[in-house]
Amino acid sequence: MKKKSIHELLFPGSSAKVSRDIISSLLGILVEIVAANLLMFFLFLLIPEISNRFLEMNIHPLVLITAAIGIRHGYIAGLIAALASSIVYIAAYLITGLNITLFFSSYIYYKFVIMFFVTGYTFGRVRDTYTRNVRTMMTANSEILEEYVKLEQDHAKSIEMYNELRNQIIGSEYSIFSLYEIAASLQTTNPEKVYTESIGLLHKFIKATTIAIYTLESGGYMRLKIIYGDYTRKRSSIRFVDEPKYIQLVEKAKPVRWTREEDEEFPLFSAPIIDGETVIGIINIDNIEFEHTTEYSFSIFCVIAEWISKALSQAIAIDKKYNVSGVSWSNLLKKNQFEMQLQEEEIRLEKYGLPYCYGKFRILSPDIEDTVFAMRKVLRSVDFVCYYEEENTLEILLPATGSGNYKKVIERIHNVLGGKVEELE
Repeated sequence: MKKKSIHELLFPGSSAKVSRDIISSLLGILVEIVAANLLMFFLFLLIPEISNRFLEMNIHPLVLITAAIGIRHGYIAGLIAALASSIVYIAAYLITGLNITLFFSSYIYYKFVIMFFVTGYTFGRVRDTYTRNVRTMMTANSEILEEYVKLEQDHAKSIEMYNELRNQIIGSEYSIFSLYEIAASLQTTNPEKVYTESIGLLHKFIKATTIAIYTLESGGYMRLKIIYGDYTRKRSSIRFVDEPKYIQLVEKAKPVRWTREEDEEFPLFSAPIIDGETVIGIINIDNIEFEHTTEYSFSIFCVIAEWISKALSQAIAIDKKYNVSGVSWSNLLKKNQFEMQLQEEEIRLEKYGLPYCYGKFRILSPDIEDTVFAMRKVLRSVDFVCYYEEENTLEILLPATGSGNYKKVIERIHNVLGGKVEELE
């Protein structure tokens, strides 16, 4: 076996090359410092005009050398150059026959040593600061590029999902154009648009006449998110942990076709909305046109529900990562995002007749943060709140809410917030 050299033992692999480069750089700097100072020393010895004025030059050439080294290599090299310049200056002082005691007692002479070190350190710090700023900007640029690459990857995943949905075949009854319509409807990064388009898809492709989508909340509750059809009979909040069938649905995380003979109030079809491995919502189909209440319709429902889960999961992931919706904490929106959500509710009203309620309040309390928090606690987790600082107003948006329920919400707001807010027309 070939024995390793001492250098290979000290600097194994790639680290040896790095070490050699560092040593070469240090030696190069030292050679540059020594050469420049020796050249100046020889000029002092050989040229009388320089010799006579060397100790008291106003802009001393050794200061220029020190500054050049500092600005090229940093403050440590600048200090080393200052030390070398000081040695050359003192040597020139001694060669002229002057007393060394006078050197340290006369400001005329020792000021140059101070100038060397101040110049080397100052110019070196300028160089180091510039280098550090360049490195910081390069790092920031690298991070931006990484985020851009990740965004491109997320976009590619969305396109991949879109193509996958478009190319699937759910039955001979529907053409490739229908599949394209389903996939295109769900191709969005806004979770709220996914909910809206889901209603339209279920109504069109399985002829559902009553559809309700619930979100699962803490405490074992299902909160009504969006509904189509006969919404007057639907409960806006269900404690699903008290319903064995819903518990079964959440645990198995698979679509179910219920038997109406068991419970007439229960939906025909139900499917979980899954984000990763967690059930975050439930789709209920309560009524379907009679001729479409078939096993085939249930199969179509299963496929569409799966696509909805995929699209919503992707939209939620992008929303969380890039803050697309602008939600700072649950159901509190920025002004522009609140207006976007309001437009989405208008679309739901026009397309599906889904009612919503909007309210605006002036804040009277000086404690704005507590007032906003109290308003949020009064509303459901599916409702939205917006604080508009320029007008000192609170706006609320209640999806899937009729005027009768809105009056109850207003009464609750007055009971809880008291004189903290004033309703505006």
